[in-house]
Amino acid sequence: MPINSEEFERNNTRFMIKPMIASNRNQDQALPRADTCFFNIELPDYSNKALMKEKILLAVNLDNVSINADEKQ
Repeated sequence: MPINSEEFERNNTRFMIKPMIASNRNQDQALPRADTCFFNIELPDYSNKALMKEKILLAVNLDNVSINADEKQ
């Protein structure tokens, strides 16, 4: 993980937002999926921006400790 924005640019790191592959369930019920190793996020086709914001914030705050290698468990 680049330590600051300058290192992101120096290493030509990119962040990609991709559409989530449609499944047979309601897209408004799905949470976004992240691939942190490659800086990708898959977003469902939400019906509106407010719902998208709500789901992204829920996913971010749902479990933000277990993947943090700096945290002592």
